[in-house]
Amino acid sequence: MNKGTRNAAGESATGSRVRGNAAGESTIGSRIRKLRIRTGMTQMQLSEELHIANKARLSNYENDRREVPLEVVIMMAEYFGTSTDYILRGILDREKDTCLQEAVKILAAMDPRRRRAVLEHLRIVEKFGM
Repeated sequence: MNKGTRNAAGESATGSRVRGNAAGESTIGSRIRKLRIRTGMTQMQLSEELHIANKARLSNYENDRREVPLEVVIMMAEYFGTSTDYILRGILDREKDTCLQEAVKILAAMDPRRRRAVLEHLRIVEKFGM
């Protein structure tokens, strides 16, 4: 693999940094942004929480202007309760997604009427992007 080549996982020849492609929702940066926004955090808050040098660096990650070091990808996956596969490749591993696991446990414990009501609320949230 030459210097500018990436393998199937998007790793550079050194394997130490990754950069998303320019295809909107399918980039590493767009997935990082989506995770941050879902938790209601600002770039500044997430930068401080994960000890990223500054908000501008996180902004560069989110806008795919700067490669994201693998150690940062790992920290983000742990922090957001998702997998590195999701951040790097957009593959949601339901077994590793702790938020999803918790939601399934809560829903499983509910009676069917309440479960349908919660599902309807989720559809509304998804529809209006809350």
